Amino acid sequence: MTCITALEVIDVRFPTSRWLDGSDAMNPEPDYSAAYVSVRTTAGDAGHGFVFTIGRGTEVAVAAIRAVEALVVGREVEATLADLGGFWRRLVHDSQLRWLGPEKGVMHMAIGAVVNAVWDLAAKRAQKPLWHLLAGQQLHEGRLLRRRKRDLNRRSGWDPFLREKQMRISAMPWLPKFQRSFRAPHSKLWRVKLARVLPTARSSA
Repeated sequence: MTCITALEVIDVRFPTSRWLDGSDAMNPEPDYSAAYVSVRTTAGDAGHGFVFTIGRGTEVAVAAIRAVEALVVGREVEATLADLGGFWRRLVHDSQLRWLGPEKGVMHMAIGAVVNAVWDLAAKRAQKPLWHLLAGQQLHEGRLLRRRKRDLNRRSGWDPFLREKQMRISAMPWLPKFQRSFRAPHSKLWRVKLARVLPTARSSA
């Protein structure tokens, strides 16, 4: 039986603020950084993941990852990889850590890094790129996802615009040039608004 023996995390930082690389109006001096996670097993293999940060506060992400170590180390690898959804639920529903908000904030980021590392381990064991492993999920799982997507579409009114209507809207002379390549909104509210605008736009063209 193969078990997870270690959850290692390191604080990695790059001084990108010296040259303002990656800066913007909200983040004027970022030091691109990461809390880098390695999940190691008794078989000698490992999965890797990270949570992206921009400098100060990376140590908080590192501490948050270490806070879930006791929930990860000692787990049987085969059982964990067979139920990755259950593994995620175990981390986010811990009765004490959930007080810190495991589905938001730094705990959410930390748990995401750990879960990604375990997914990486699963892909390496399957000898596939992670995208290929995800794309090759069982057919019934794909059907469930498609059914859920249909349900969301019905509830949200996100049925796609007709391609002809998108092209017609994009070609309108009143639409600023920088918006002409936009992707038309899919919500029912926007469809109603555009239906009101289109006749006026056509008559003024």
